[in-house]
Amino acid sequence: MGYLVYSSDNDAGEITDFGGIRCHIDDASDGTEDGNLKFFTNKAGTEVSRMGLASGETVFNEDSVDVDFRVESDGHAHALFLQASDGIVKMQTTNDDPAFNNQTGVSIGSNNGSALAGVGQFSCNGGVALRANRVMKLVQLLLFILEVLKKEC
Repeated sequence: MGYLVYSSDNDAGEITDFGGIRCHIDDASDGTEDGNLKFFTNKAGTEVSRMGLASGETVFNEDSVDVDFRVESDGHAHALFLQASDGIVKMQTTNDDPAFNNQTGVSIGSNNGSALAGVGQFSCNGGVALRANRVMKLVQLLLFILEVLKKEC
């Protein structure tokens, strides 16, 4: 449907596409139209998908590039942080294990090969470190955190 490309010269004087926005039709049926919008940038000289907006989902880093994902809040630069190198989601911290570092925050994931099926640590004062096996969905963990915070904090 359309592609907007942002190009410039690289340091060798070659015209290079550094980013782009692509839109295409997923479904053109009257009354059920669906579109798809994707944002691309160059990473190490290769075009990679950074964000895709489809009718049924929003996807970040679909090409699985080693690029961190960060959401800021009013008081935290790392309110929500996904470190791409180890795949662990953290809240209000970038430390590897906030519960053991006495830092405030949440760490969710499993990078130590353990097969824990549930929660490893919880503390309202010092932080939260949750470890789960890869089968457990992130949404389930986030719902659990919200439930525990309502009861315990």
